Amino acid sequence: MSHYLDLKTTITDAEALARALTRMGIPRSAIQIHNKAVDMDGWNGQQRKANVLVKKQWIHDHQQQCDMKAGYAYSDMGFIQEADGSYKALVDDHNFSPAWVQKMSTYYNVEKTKIELDAKKITYSESTEKGLPVITAKIPNRNKVVNKAMISFN
Repeated sequence: MSHYLDLKTTITDAEALARALTRMGIPRSAIQIHNKAVDMDGWNGQQRKANVLVKKQWIHDHQQQCDMKAGYAYSDMGFIQEADGSYKALVDDHNFSPAWVQKMSTYYNVEKTKIELDAKKITYSESTEKGLPVITAKIPNRNKVVNKAMISFN
């Protein structure tokens, strides 16, 4: 039997979330962002609402692309914005695990950092060390590395 996992996250930026989902193999064209929550299609008529949504038909048709753990997509994947501004992940336990959401959250942190650095016009580079994303940023008009942090999936 399939049901939704409700997973609290620290995600607060829908655009950075969409960018993280693209890093997980879901193209931007398959990701819907809504200011007002819309209905999700769940297994066996389960009804939920989400502000950020990927339809189950896309997930089913692109299983390999989005690292799905089951052979059939039973439900839409969504994220609902909570009263505190954070997004709760609503994922089908049959298709996605808490570990998948944690990995996606790591990519969210990278994308949110890049958005903030771009807004402040701070130069940075992104690389990979030991399979993990690393952002290196420099303060403008200074010739030294300010912050180099490895973001872990664990």
